Amino acid sequence: MNLHYSILKFYYLLKNGHKPTTYDLEKKIAIKKRQQLSNTRMIAVTGSAGKTTTCRFLSHILSQDKNVFLSAFLNTSRHIPQRICSIEKDTEYAIFEISGHKPGAINDSCQYVLPDIGIVTTVATDHFSNFRSMDNVALEKINLVKNIKRDGLVFLNADDENVIKMQYAANATVVTFGQNPSADYIAKDIKTSSRGGIQFQCDYKNESAQFFVNLTGVHFLTSVLAGIACAHQLGLELLKISEIAKSFSQTLGRCSIHKNSNGPLFICDTEKSPYQTLPVALNVLNIYNDAPRRTLVIGTISDKGGTTRKRYDPVTNNKDIPIDRYIFFGKTASHARISEQQRSSGKFFYCNTIKEVKDLLSSTQINDEIIMLKGSTRSDKLERIAIDYNTKVTCWIDDCKIKNNCFSCSLLHK
Repeated sequence: MNLHYSILKFYYLLKNGHKPTTYDLEKKIAIKKRQQLSNTRMIAVTGSAGKTTTCRFLSHILSQDKNVFLSAFLNTSRHIPQRICSIEKDTEYAIFEISGHKPGAINDSCQYVLPDIGIVTTVATDHFSNFRSMDNVALEKINLVKNIKRDGLVFLNADDENVIKMQYAANATVVTFGQNPSADYIAKDIKTSSRGGIQFQCDYKNESAQFFVNLTGVHFLTSVLAGIACAHQLGLELLKISEIAKSFSQTLGRCSIHKNSNGPLFICDTEKSPYQTLPVALNVLNIYNDAPRRTLVIGTISDKGGTTRKRYDPVTNNKDIPIDRYIFFGKTASHARISEQQRSSGKFFYCNTIKEVKDLLSSTQINDEIIMLKGSTRSDKLERIAIDYNTKVTCWIDDCKIKNNCFSCSLLHK
């Protein structure tokens, strides 16, 4: 590999007149490596939400019998070439999460992945500052569909009108999934469990199977159905997929459940917090109707145009979901528009530091209370509050520069 790098550097210098960066070399090597992976079927997943869960769920299903490579989280063209270089030659399926965070991002990634199979989950106003409209977001996501060749497969969410329209741009065979009766894979009799799980029946033509998956919130159904449809089209029976799905575990920080004996139950939706996910997060609290108290801790909200004051309107104007306490955390959260009547209700609190949030919750907690932590791991790192109940946390700084979440951070207990 060192010799290969040296040769690449030399030829790059001759051709371009300057020394290559590590990224320049990774791109060259990734293109060459991809040519050698002719026996590996490449699966690409994009969408405004549900990408990571779709990738992890599909990987979990396929990995029972196949050699699978999973590339999640690091989902831009800056990281994907490096990930391709890590694929072993005997890999049967490689699953890539692909970001559409800016115009041209999906095409940039697809030139390295060259996907055989594409999955589109949803279209929403994510990365608002880069796209400014839903139509522009859809135009970026549709690029994945266009990158799938005629002998490939495209899986589309039939419940999202902006996604299902993409079938007309597809060259490959299109397979649909959703609750829509017109979908190829249809979810019926959907139920949610307060212990964290969704139950449903999945029908495909004359086949049918009952599913229980350990995911909190019906919004994860899109990701699960996408994984079921793809795995089934790749040769697995629905009943076998159903059995494997029972052992799937939630992604930490994506509405993950954290239980404590004689204490509150935490729901950590702390990985990222774009504006369009607020109603979805709030709706999860509806599962816990019998809780003695439901508390929402809300941190940084992103991807919303206009003033920061408007970002918290879905929270402060919420009338559909009974929430007993609202705790606003951070500098931007203090801009939330709270009416005088709301202020006098005693249900609204502000905390400037995460330590203040932690102390407030600790001093006022009640058994079996439901506490949802909603924020961004890059800005807030609210997950520390849930972790502290099981293993004592000593790091409570508010300006952490580490981009990753706290669940596996070595500095958390020092």
